[in-house]
Amino acid sequence: VNFMGPTTYERHHYLFTGCEPSIGGMVIDFDGHVLGMANFPGTAYIPSSIVLKCLDMWKKFQCIPRLHIGMKLSPIKFLDPIHVERIFRKCNIDSGLIVKEVSHGSIAEELGVRPGDVVDSVNGECVATTVELENLIMRICENHLDQGGAIGSCMDILGWYLAHAERSQRSKAHFKSEIKCIR
Repeated sequence: VNFMGPTTYERHHYLFTGCEPSIGGMVIDFDGHVLGMANFPGTAYIPSSIVLKCLDMWKKFQCIPRLHIGMKLSPIKFLDPIHVERIFRKCNIDSGLIVKEVSHGSIAEELGVRPGDVVDSVNGECVATTVELENLIMRICENHLDQGGAIGSCMDILGWYLAHAERSQRSKAHFKSEIKCIR
């Protein structure tokens, strides 16, 4: 059992359980609630909502369907306050996900997404954390397969609202991505 104190961005304390190096064990808060599964020794964990959704999809489809969006994202709330203020003044956005990297050859690159752009909603739902985005994308994949779509088929994700911080403008992006299967 490892104890993890609060990080710079959080004020919560966690207990990590499991074998060395604590990957795959439970993450428990001091009220005894299971928060998720340890993913990286001492710091990162997969939230229980995502673990449970993956198990459910594994039972239904014998795999975990995934979309490749081609972006590495980070919550705005984890940026330094000066950067958050600058984004708010230019784009009138104070929550969302800032694009850190764009994968070469991805649909995001083709659409002109650049590091520094902000994703604040997808399919009409606001996203402020990577966990919210992950849950939303998993739900979109599951609904697509439940409605008869197949692994390997392409699907549209409408309503990606991007704020271009350096260009002081907002736009709506239309992503089309192939559902891949993680086994």
